[in-house]
Amino acid sequence: MISKILKPEDLEFTFAVIMPDFEQPWGIMQQCEKWMKVVKDAIFKITPNLELRTMERLKDRVVDICKHYHEPEFDKDGKFISNRP
Repeated sequence: MISKILKPEDLEFTFAVIMPDFEQPWGIMQQCEKWMKVVKDAIFKITPNLELRTMERLKDRVVDICKHYHEPEFDKDGKFISNRP
């Protein structure tokens, strides 16, 4: 259903949130695997319709985000320490 609603040009401005059912904690991994597959399949159906330039730009953005990821820092009271000016 996702690939029918989401257009290729929307992919750049879209993100997915997977929220497992904590009422059944023994099934969290299976739920996450199931929904990750749903999202992956939808993306794979959409990406062939993207322009190559757009797809490369999106790929570069993901790589850049992963390379520059920093774990958040917290003080001794558990408050977030912002490293941004």
